[in-house]
Amino acid sequence: MKKILLSLLSAAALLAGAIGLAACGEHVYAEEWSSDASRHWHACTAHKDCSSREGLAPHRFEETGTTEDGKKIFTCSVCKRVSTETPLEAPTVTLNGKELSWAKVDSATGYEIYRDGERVESVNFAKTSYIIDEAVPGAYSYTVVATTNQAGYCASEPSTAVVYKYYAKLGTPEASVTRKGVLSWTAVPNATGYKVYLLNTSVEGSEEIVRDAVKPPYTIVEETEGTYDISVQAVSDNEYYTESDRSAAVKFTVQKRISAPTLTLAGCYLTWTTVENANGYRVYRDGTDPITPNSITEARYLLSECVFEVGAGVHKYTVVATANPSSEYLDSVPSNEVSLDVTAPFKAGVGDSVTGSPLFGSGEAYASYYRGFFIEFTGELDKDYRITVSGFGNRGDGVTVCDHLAAKVNDTPDTYFHLSGSQRSGVLHLTGNLIFVYETMTAEDLAYADSEKIAVTIEEAPSSSPSPTAEVTLALPPAPRSPLKKES
Repeated sequence: MKKILLSLLSAAALLAGAIGLAACGEHVYAEEWSSDASRHWHACTAHKDCSSREGLAPHRFEETGTTEDGKKIFTCSVCKRVSTETPLEAPTVTLNGKELSWAKVDSATGYEIYRDGERVESVNFAKTSYIIDEAVPGAYSYTVVATTNQAGYCASEPSTAVVYKYYAKLGTPEASVTRKGVLSWTAVPNATGYKVYLLNTSVEGSEEIVRDAVKPPYTIVEETEGTYDISVQAVSDNEYYTESDRSAAVKFTVQKRISAPTLTLAGCYLTWTTVENANGYRVYRDGTDPITPNSITEARYLLSECVFEVGAGVHKYTVVATANPSSEYLDSVPSNEVSLDVTAPFKAGVGDSVTGSPLFGSGEAYASYYRGFFIEFTGELDKDYRITVSGFGNRGDGVTVCDHLAAKVNDTPDTYFHLSGSQRSGVLHLTGNLIFVYETMTAEDLAYADSEKIAVTIEEAPSSSPSPTAEVTLALPPAPRSPLKKES
């Protein structure tokens, strides 16, 4: 008896769980329409207690015939409900500010207000207006349906829609500026951009300067000396959010500014003119934060793009000369802009071969020329692989085109794989992607090298293979030499 009772209790619990799951899960709606005298909908069939309705909307009756005793027959064009009741006349709705209003409809005993097809309010026959109260900016479509409980009549069709547009002003940012002219401000919800306004109050008749599409922090780059009133305004791409009031003005005095350097690009090297009174230089990529957060003192920089660290595409660079923080000078405005087109890497796994021309290179640097290409390795890492290279050598006139060819695993920058002379194969422990760099000695050699195709094959090395092989030197190059730099 106890076992039977336990079985019954378990079954009851399972049934209750199933009902609970149906109640809490996704609704299931009937394909056929349900309706009453004024509206139609798809009923929820998940369980008997589900009261959810999908597609709830007023009928759209059309006259479709007459009865034998002369009464008109009306059929809903949506759910096909047939009625001999006469639909009420649809209200004529007007919009004045936030107020919807309409004239009384004969035989109506109430009205229903719909926003974007969803009923939001029902009022009795004595009320012929409705105050809209929207909290989110946007455009909303309102209609009104006349309803009745009088015999011989049914609800009207929806009125002609009126559109209410709700606008909201963005919040006002709060601005601040540092001694070095870095302007920042508080973020404003729903803003998609900001404008910065600058007015030189030290020069009579100065015109206000407007900087559009600005993101914080913003460095003030005006070159005319003087004291500026600076304010910030929030703007939005959403037409229903209007621009904010301007922030309270902050003052900034433009002092003497260091001259901007002149920037050039030679292969992978950025070089620029040295600037008087500069304490250092910062390099910027694509206008974002500097890729050299701390100022560098040399007037050159080897781009990381040339060692497979950023995505393919055109990248733009500028340089700013930085002033000593304790000096009377401000940092320079950005230099002229230069661009580097970075090509997508080859991809290769075990047993694959790739053949192609060099993807990156440099001009003259330290009396040598360099070319190279990348291979994105798709195989298993942290293993030994035999790397075989072909397609580079000499021009056939006894002049060596490649002094050496090195493969560097990009997440182990102190490990290089050197091939020179007749060497064509070696074993390398791969822990990342491969970067091949080869060196030529003259511009003529460089042109010849660019016309060649270099083939690289990657194969699993037998467990008995030495790593590296006798033909390969796996070591740090002597300082300061590297695959991209040669002692003069």
